[in-house]
Amino acid sequence: MKTPNRKVSHQTTSEPSRRKLPSRRLRNYPVGQGLVTEISLKLFFSFVIGATAVVSVMRLVPYHQAQKAKLKEIRSQVEETERRVEVLRNQLHRNFDSEKTKILMEEYSPAIRPNRSRVFLEEDPESNEQ
Repeated sequence: MKTPNRKVSHQTTSEPSRRKLPSRRLRNYPVGQGLVTEISLKLFFSFVIGATAVVSVMRLVPYHQAQKAKLKEIRSQVEETERRVEVLRNQLHRNFDSEKTKILMEEYSPAIRPNRSRVFLEEDPESNEQ
């Protein structure tokens, strides 16, 4: 059997490639006024954008500080309210406790057992003036 003739190209590393590389055209800027104008405009607009960003941040800082102060005040009010709620919740549980019904009735009733008397403490008006 005969094998078909194939062209085998053996390229060695020492042989230079014969293909031409595509040539790239470089833009030829005129070294004059056009290039200077373009760079100047880019710098100007970059400066304007940067200045706008700095001014915006400077205007937001006081607003941010005010918001932090408000948040701190609200958090302190929430903590105070949570403490009051806890006291009221404990009082509610105490008022509806079936084991303490008799004690609560005595506490809230204006009637007093005959063997007990109420004691009222009065402050001296002189002690309040100090």
